[in-house]
Amino acid sequence: MLLLCSALIGELHPLPHVSLRAAGAIAYLIVAGSLIAFTSYEWLLSRMPATKISSFAYVNPVVALAIGHWVAGEHIGLRTFLGAVLILASVVAILRNKTAEYPNSGRRGKVSCHGSARQGDDERSTNLDTESGKSAGGTGDRLPSLRQ
Repeated sequence: MLLLCSALIGELHPLPHVSLRAAGAIAYLIVAGSLIAFTSYEWLLSRMPATKISSFAYVNPVVALAIGHWVAGEHIGLRTFLGAVLILASVVAILRNKTAEYPNSGRRGKVSCHGSARQGDDERSTNLDTESGKSAGGTGDRLPSLRQ
């Protein structure tokens, strides 16, 4: 759309020279950066929990820093390095957190990444009374069951 608008207002006359290297870089970004990455992301979403897959968004800048350093010789300063370490540590902490505290109950239990109770937990442990936060046990207002 932008290319068409540029052509209509005369910005493409004369046609700009695009080197083979620049055209190859654009083709790579289109294929690898868009088509393959998005297709892989969608495929993974159908097979894994979104919490694990979404962590790639935090790790991608760190990977880009590493590639820039190794391929192009870019300098990574102390602050950038510490930021990258903090990002990676945060992603590890998110992915390793397998327990969740039930609100206002003081009770801890294992909850899967899908939000459903693991085997062995009774169904009432995921259905809390909306006012007291205690297990509803079949009475009062109940939150919808997290089991799928």
